[in-house]
Amino acid sequence: MSTKVAISKGTTPYDMLKAAFKFFDDFKDKVSGKKVVIKPNFGAWSTILPKHANEWVVTSKKVLMATITLLQELGASSITIAESAFIGNDMDKIYKDMGLAKDLAQKKIQLVNISKDTFQKVELFDGISIEVSDTILKAECLINMPLLKTHGSTIVTLGLKNLKGALSDKSKRIFHREGLTQTIAHLASIIKPTINIVDGLIGLEGFGPVQTGTPINVGVIIVGDNLVATDAVAASVMGFDPAEIPHLKLASALENVDFSSIEVVGASIDSVKKQFEPCPTGAAVYKHACALIGFPTDVVTGNYSDHWCSMCMMNFMGTVWALRDDAGTNPKQKLFVVSDQADLPKDYEGQLVLFGNCQARNRTKAGNDKYIFIEGCPPSQMKVYTTFGKILFPRRRFIWGLLKRLFKGSKLSWLPQWKEKLPNQ
Repeated sequence: MSTKVAISKGTTPYDMLKAAFKFFDDFKDKVSGKKVVIKPNFGAWSTILPKHANEWVVTSKKVLMATITLLQELGASSITIAESAFIGNDMDKIYKDMGLAKDLAQKKIQLVNISKDTFQKVELFDGISIEVSDTILKAECLINMPLLKTHGSTIVTLGLKNLKGALSDKSKRIFHREGLTQTIAHLASIIKPTINIVDGLIGLEGFGPVQTGTPINVGVIIVGDNLVATDAVAASVMGFDPAEIPHLKLASALENVDFSSIEVVGASIDSVKKQFEPCPTGAAVYKHACALIGFPTDVVTGNYSDHWCSMCMMNFMGTVWALRDDAGTNPKQKLFVVSDQADLPKDYEGQLVLFGNCQARNRTKAGNDKYIFIEGCPPSQMKVYTTFGKILFPRRRFIWGLLKRLFKGSKLSWLPQWKEKLPNQ
């Protein structure tokens, strides 16, 4: 099994990709005459935020287009883009908002919304079955295209985690119930990308994996045919030790990949390494989130575990953000939010909120405590908005805020890192 990974620097994505591909003698044979499927990382794109605020959150369109050009030159018989959105979002709308629906139609490239695909049921481990996209499993050549991002539950989100987007919504929920470390690591034994291309032009650090994070210029593309090895090199470029990333460490054991045996070609890791700021975790998440949107940092606290999914977190964070925009920054009381599979604390301050279906199990344990349960997997933004709004603000202020929200639509105030231009490449 090859453990060669190429790090490429250059002036254009096409030149960088072409230089990286030259290190792999068999890439032409892997592509020529094959039906190629590209699995990018587009799921976090938000259609309600400024387009440029998405640029360091999803696989670069420039890198995607350069990859398509190179694959066509290598003789791919067809090219398909397949991706799914976060649960509750619509990938077809994302394709349209990104401009891909129009651009790729002219190139006769098919766009597949994995959430609407057919699926094969396969066993992941210990009798746990998941549904994997037929488009992904039947690809004659699968190109896995993540980007460099930090993540609150998995430290980094790279090629291994990107494959979670190949699952049905039902199976994505299973991943979070069972824990991402095991599920992501074992998924690598089911889905075997032919080539992995990590977009490292502009990464995301800090409060990832969504638009609350901050762009960081790296200026590389990382290519390899071994998923675990490619992720290990990518994590190292971000300044993290791959042996200290739980899902990557487990995947290396399951796939017999020795980190020390990886051959890095092209640029060296040390010459391109950028220390990414990790995503805040634990109680720091709530303080950081409130500070980011200009909300009092002691108003929202809580408990969560590593099972908290990105969409659940986004619907929580986004509604507090919207309420701040609509009703102001002077809430009348505090919230203590318990989410995913976290346990109830012995002591807490503020209104207890059990957030999401995972917390149904704690309703009995809450006993005589006056709690509010918000159902849903994930809870809908409107349900969270109205529940939190009634708790945090006087009735009149909340209603005026709600009317303003309904009138002006779903737009949110800008964050400091949403500059008009991306960092220089």
